[in-house]
Amino acid sequence: DHFRQAIDGRSRILAVSYVQYSSGFRSDLAKLGQLCRDHDMLLVVDGTQAVGAMQIDVTAAGVDVLAVSAHKWMLGPLGIGFMALSDRALERLAVKKVGWLSVRNPFQFNYVLDLLPTAERFEPGTANSPGIFGLGATVEMLLATSQARIEARILALTDLLCAEVERHGYEVITPRGVGEKSGIVIFRSGRHDSQMLLERLTAVNIAVSLRNGGIRVSPHFYNTEAEIEQLVAQLPT
Repeated sequence: DHFRQAIDGRSRILAVSYVQYSSGFRSDLAKLGQLCRDHDMLLVVDGTQAVGAMQIDVTAAGVDVLAVSAHKWMLGPLGIGFMALSDRALERLAVKKVGWLSVRNPFQFNYVLDLLPTAERFEPGTANSPGIFGLGATVEMLLATSQARIEARILALTDLLCAEVERHGYEVITPRGVGEKSGIVIFRSGRHDSQMLLERLTAVNIAVSLRNGGIRVSPHFYNTEAEIEQLVAQLPT
């Protein structure tokens, strides 16, 4: 409703994160995609905090641009990512930075800008080859397992985490409704300082972060129930 109220005659793009890094909230892309189609807008999605953990069907949801960094849930190297564009986006988005690989024949070395018809036209220069090979390896690894199984596993671990921290008197501030929850959980204590909790967990090599005034935990499919229990055991009551 807030998005709908904000749209006016000048609106051209709706840009959102599929999953919010500071809360763990997962957006309903299908509803947003329909909203954009109703108003002839492009839906641009940052999928960095979701892709590799949560399933996404860009065609069904009506996503026009999906941009993803590889170093988060995709388990890839730093400095590499990818972008997927719909036919609508390719028709409407102008190329602002032209690289030698943006054109059909990069070896003609002339000033004729015969741009490629695909998303490759947005490549500004020489590709990060080592990063691409690293990303390819992680994609191959993730595709070796069903994406539905990966998502189900991650959500099961976060459900366990939420139940355990609440049982110990902590408040989960991440939305956990069906379709809203993701691989990110943020919780806080009414009695203990979050910075102290961060330092306490970090001291025993449990990787968490401080976000939105609470402790952010992001278990992946390779984590175990025992590791969730180890984390909870370090929390003061």
